[in-house]
Amino acid sequence: MSVLQRKGRPGWYIDVAIKRQGVVIERIREGAFKTKRDAQLREAEVRAQLAVDGPRPDVCTFAALAQEVLVIHAAVENKGSEIDSKKMIYRVHLLPFFGAMELDAIGPREVAAYKAAKLRTATNPSGLAAKTVNNHLTVLHKSLALAKAWGKLRVVPEVGFLRTKKPEIDFFTFEEAPLLLAGADPGPWFTMILVGLRAGLRQGEILALDWPCVDFDRGLIRVTKRIYNGVVDTPKGGRCRDVPMGDELAAALRVLPSRFAGGLVFPAKEEDDGQVVVERQGADAGRRAGDARQDRAEALARDDARAGAQDDRHPGGVRRDRGSEVARGDAEASGRRLTQRHLRKNECKWPLWRACKRAKLRRVGWHVLRHTFASHLVMRGAPLKAVQELLGHATIEMTMRYSHLSPDVKSDVVKLLDATRRARRDDGTG
Repeated sequence: MSVLQRKGRPGWYIDVAIKRQGVVIERIREGAFKTKRDAQLREAEVRAQLAVDGPRPDVCTFAALAQEVLVIHAAVENKGSEIDSKKMIYRVHLLPFFGAMELDAIGPREVAAYKAAKLRTATNPSGLAAKTVNNHLTVLHKSLALAKAWGKLRVVPEVGFLRTKKPEIDFFTFEEAPLLLAGADPGPWFTMILVGLRAGLRQGEILALDWPCVDFDRGLIRVTKRIYNGVVDTPKGGRCRDVPMGDELAAALRVLPSRFAGGLVFPAKEEDDGQVVVERQGADAGRRAGDARQDRAEALARDDARAGAQDDRHPGGVRRDRGSEVARGDAEASGRRLTQRHLRKNECKWPLWRACKRAKLRRVGWHVLRHTFASHLVMRGAPLKAVQELLGHATIEMTMRYSHLSPDVKSDVVKLLDATRRARRDDGTG
């Protein structure tokens, strides 16, 4: 029986057993109820709820779920940077708190306790910012939602994200950006900084940029990939985009020595212990490489002539590296092929920091150049939708972070009311 009285105990009780293949997998016991009728009504509610939710899933801890999420879901759906971020959040934050808990033991109270333990407050000054805690809650909620989809959890608890302040955006002003360029190392580093300021590419997109994606005829940079931890992938969000080049950026790119190789726009140094890194090829392959180089050099010369390149030196301080071209030609003519390596992020911070120091500006990261690109466009009156497309943002909400920089948007909107009033006055209806 599911409704019963216990010897020596007052009231009525329910004892509902759920079986799978003849084995009890879950048991629900409640009481005491004053009357048998009350117990029967409660039993009916429990069975109705079980019919909707199904029986309790097999016991699974959050630690076991996290491992499955990384192996089954993240490895397929997320990019390398997202996987690394999730691993860190699990390892450092979520697993020490929730790891040993069974999934159905994680409820609103446990989530609230986690937020109280992590959030920076007056009593917890060493805590984390609300935005950081929300990042943890996003991973927690997604994990529990996957657990429900996989039949490991009946109900996903409410997470309740924290209210956050609008993030402040760091960018260089119109006066600071030229100072940064003036302080940059001449050559590729100057041009790399210019790409960040004038095209708004992410650092990983700059490091993965190759010459077939630089279209001088159309004046475009085609952003089709990025690199993270040595893995080349599609850009963030999986969205390719075209970014127009201004005259200054196009001129700086034209004179880069790497253009003659036709590979990466910003390759790492081609030396290892003072030796050029090459691969041996057969004599015929060497002759073909030499012929291809000659054809490419002639094509580039014609391209430069059309662009009106009269001087080897660019106004921004970029100079052709003729010695590099000669060394490259000698290597190819002797049957060797130059190999290229992507720059690593830690190799790129020092040239940017040197430029900041020479310009007497604060030390920043490469992403500030992207913020500067977007901020300057908005302050010059560019529509936010156009800025979104140039930045490759998946949603307009990301681009709205820059909306407060637009000089006349709010005032122009309010003035529309005055225009309506004037129109009524003119036609005699106002």
